[in-house]
Amino acid sequence: MIDAVYNTKVDDGRVARVSSLVSTAFGGPLKDSEEWVRSQGLSDIRTVERAGDGRVDACLRRIEMGQFYGGRSVPMVGIAGVAVAPEARGGGLARWMMQKALEEMFEKGEPLSALYASTQPLYRQVGYEQAGHRMSFTVPMAEIDLRERGGKADGHSWETVELEAIGRLHAPYRAFAARFDGMLDRGTYVWKRKFDMRGQKGVAYASVSGAEIDAYAVVMQKRKDSGRMTVELSDLAFTDAAAGRRLLGMLHDYASMADELVFYGGPNHPLLHLLGQ
Repeated sequence: MIDAVYNTKVDDGRVARVSSLVSTAFGGPLKDSEEWVRSQGLSDIRTVERAGDGRVDACLRRIEMGQFYGGRSVPMVGIAGVAVAPEARGGGLARWMMQKALEEMFEKGEPLSALYASTQPLYRQVGYEQAGHRMSFTVPMAEIDLRERGGKADGHSWETVELEAIGRLHAPYRAFAARFDGMLDRGTYVWKRKFDMRGQKGVAYASVSGAEIDAYAVVMQKRKDSGRMTVELSDLAFTDAAAGRRLLGMLHDYASMADELVFYGGPNHPLLHLLGQ
């Protein structure tokens, strides 16, 4: 029997302990862990506290968003930062906390939940299972076919979109994502991670005609020991095939210093269908 309290209202006085749990569980610097805990406010942090003395022994973060199915956004809760103090492990506390988290979702009428499992047995015990795919694609720059590139001649230009103006990307992303079952209807947390992935900063470039964005990519450049680089995309979207070809053309312009393009998605990512090979 677990003699503890699942706390849904975490105050500032618990931040130090929660940050310490996250830092210990994931091996990151304490300063970075505290920044992560505070990054969205504390309303989505949950703690498990010992009955009696109130010591925080476990924690997690809820991330409210949605998933697209049949073109419709279905509410979904992501789970992150599941951590248990070393001295409190081995007694079923993590499983109990996850059960309480799922009960909270049920009470709120939230139909879906997803996470990246660091260990399968824990999450399978409370009902999670493997689903979907996330694949890494590496495309040599020489394989990007530019015969149907398109560009400024057809009334489009490329603009940089700063993090402060990220809202400009929401509509083209949703138009893209709604066409593919399982893609996220993102909230603030996920959008920010597209621009700052564990300290690596991305820059967004958008294809613009008038006030409309029909394609964009968030680009991260990774320098190799050879002095050349890899162009990695933390995010991309396009509204039609022509916009997708413009996007490939813009990315190919890195070829003078980049050897390959890397992006992520499912096995039938639409960008694959625009490549010659």
